[in-house]
Amino acid sequence: MWGCKVVDHANPFMIQHADHHLEIPEQGNGDPALFVQSLDAGLFDYLRPCDSVTGCCHLFRAKTLEKSGGFDIRLSPSQYDDLEHDFRLLKDGGYAVYQGHLQVLHRKRSGLASHTSPQSEGNALGNKFKLQAIHTNEELMELQLAGRKRLLDDIRAKSAHLGLMLDISGAFDKRAHGFYFPGQNSTGARLPGGTMHHDDETRDFLSKLPELKKGEKYRFKCYPGISCFNECCSDLNMVLTPYDLLRMRKNLGLSSTEVIKSFVDTFTAGESNFPALRLRMTDTPKKSCPFVRDSGCSIYPDRPGACRMYPLGRAAKIDKDGNVEEQFFVLHEDHCKGFDEAAEWNSLNWMEDQGFDDYIRFNDKYMHLISRWNETGRKLPEKLMGIVALALFQVDDFQQFIKDMRLFERVEVSEERQKAIMEDEEETLAFALDWVELLLLGQGGALKPRM
Repeated sequence: MWGCKVVDHANPFMIQHADHHLEIPEQGNGDPALFVQSLDAGLFDYLRPCDSVTGCCHLFRAKTLEKSGGFDIRLSPSQYDDLEHDFRLLKDGGYAVYQGHLQVLHRKRSGLASHTSPQSEGNALGNKFKLQAIHTNEELMELQLAGRKRLLDDIRAKSAHLGLMLDISGAFDKRAHGFYFPGQNSTGARLPGGTMHHDDETRDFLSKLPELKKGEKYRFKCYPGISCFNECCSDLNMVLTPYDLLRMRKNLGLSSTEVIKSFVDTFTAGESNFPALRLRMTDTPKKSCPFVRDSGCSIYPDRPGACRMYPLGRAAKIDKDGNVEEQFFVLHEDHCKGFDEAAEWNSLNWMEDQGFDDYIRFNDKYMHLISRWNETGRKLPEKLMGIVALALFQVDDFQQFIKDMRLFERVEVSEERQKAIMEDEEETLAFALDWVELLLLGQGGALKPRM
């Protein structure tokens, strides 16, 4: 028996059904979750065996259907009769196969959206109780173990075909393309420069700093030989933006995975639960930046935006019309002697001198994404953290993901832009920000789904 990926007719980016696998608690009857109800990030485009596929669109051999006895009329009006049939198929030694490369639009609502009246909800609940009475918990536990073995055998066979040797005897962790997020929460950090987002903690921090009005000047110069040289490059709590990581990685000539493993700590940012990165200081008494040398910064042309902007802080927010409002603040630290120098700057000519235009372009786009998500009041689901991290912080791997998942077939992107995305990682990041916005928030952003 074969099944496919079933998506909502009105919103094809919303998956209703994919492959189902039994997860039965040791005590009490299982309560099968049959509805994926997830945005389609391409993560269900695979072929593998499973315990059940949805009955709204599946394919049988007639002999298989006759042998298993057809559908149980006791589960009428039709609800859970497809699952009950699949249980009997499993007991007879058969199983379902899910073909996620085939997508079918489904006009009927599913999951909680199908509960349009007390009668329909009561029918579903009644059939669920019938289903749990037909098959015992012990029988379902046996089917669950057989299903797990079938999955492991399938992945071993595929690995062998690719010439890989994988140790998959244990449980799977939360890794996605080499990016792992431990279960730690943090509100992030305030940066010594760079762009900050407006939230309660940011406002409290900025209220203690002198604001630099438009056109107002300040004196500052940093150079080798000044008595405080490199003093600002230690014991930092520096959050990195996606563009920061891209520039650092290109300077170092390393993959994003290598940079993250070697120089970065990962965490989840505040209530949004967004994946975030923090530059890891060295394990020395001074807790120095890993890139600081006696002569200065070893990645200076591609240093993070926070370092580039110092001694200014830039706070930005989106106004009601969608425009960026910005404020500038002078971060005057006691150890810094650069403020005693004669060179004068204002916010505009300082940013121009420091080459901050590209950082503003990408960081404001990133801020816009996070601001839109925060407006929903929701936390990013754990199952989406890996794909969001991949898109935003691992653009080299995301290029391969675009190919493997055929993303250009799902969204409206001109051939010219497609070529640029696959050849220029800055264009890849710009696309990634648009795609994550579409993935999380639906239409309304710069990218449109292909209908």
